[in-house]
Amino acid sequence: MDFAFRRALRVFPLYWLVLLAAFVSSSWIALAPGDRPALDLGTIFAWTYPNWYLAPAWSLAFELHFYVAVAVVLAIKPDRLFEILFAGFGLVILALVFGLELGIYFHPLVLEFGAGVVIAYLQRSGRLRFSRRVPAVSAGLFVAGWYWIFVHGAIDAQFARVLTYGLGAGLLIHAVVAVEIEGRSFSRVLQWLGKVSYSLYIVHYLVVKWIASFDGLWLLSTVGTVIAGILLSIGLAAALHVAVEAPILDWGRKASRKISLMRRRRTMPAVS
Repeated sequence: MDFAFRRALRVFPLYWLVLLAAFVSSSWIALAPGDRPALDLGTIFAWTYPNWYLAPAWSLAFELHFYVAVAVVLAIKPDRLFEILFAGFGLVILALVFGLELGIYFHPLVLEFGAGVVIAYLQRSGRLRFSRRVPAVSAGLFVAGWYWIFVHGAIDAQFARVLTYGLGAGLLIHAVVAVEIEGRSFSRVLQWLGKVSYSLYIVHYLVVKWIASFDGLWLLSTVGTVIAGILLSIGLAAALHVAVEAPILDWGRKASRKISLMRRRRTMPAVS
C-alpha cells in the first residue's frame, strides 16, 4: 500500500491538473486527429492508450500497469519480487515469439521495464559498475534505432524500438545510476532538469499545441517559435514543479514516514 500510495501521488495530481487544462483547451484546439472523445475513467486515470488529450501520456498507461503488477507481487511474495518479475518478462518474450496478442501486459514496450528491473537487481546485489563503454553503446543503439525505424523502415516499429531505443535508454540509466553509486554527481543544471522532468514531460505537448494554434507566430519566425516553445515548456514545467509537484511529493514523503512509524508501533511487542 505504501508503494501504491507513493506512486499514485507521484503520477496523478500533476497529470490531473494538466489534463484539466487540456480538456478546457480542447474546446478550441484539436489536440489529436479525429473527434474529441469523452473524458472517461480510462483517460482520467491514464489507464488506457492512446491518450487523445495528452498524447505523450500513453506511456503512463504502461507505467501504471507495471506498478500494479509490482504492487501485487509486493503484497503476495515480496521476497520473490525479482524472480517473479523476470519470469513475467520471460512470458512476454514467449508471447512475442509466437505472435500472441494478449493485451498491454504482453506488448513489446513492456520489455523496456525489464531493463529497469535488471538495473535494480544489479544495484541491490552490489554488482552495478560504471563503464565508459556503456554510454558509447547506448549512443550507438540510438543511432541504430533512428536508421532502422525511420530510414530503413522497420516492419515492426515497436519491437525495433525496444531493441534500440529501449535498450539504449536502459544502458544510459545503468550508467547514471552506477555513477551515482560511486559517489559522483552531475552538474546542477542537469540535476535541476531531472527534478522538473516529469512536469516537462506532462506539460510540453499542451504548450506545443497552444503555440501551433497561432499561425502568425510561425509566419514571423519558425526557429524563433520553436525556441519560444522550448523555453515556455521548461518555464511552465519549473513553475508546476515548484508550486504543485514538489509540495505534494514532500507531503507524501512525510505522510509515508508517519504511516510507517504508526505501523511499527502497532507491531512492537508490549513491554510488561
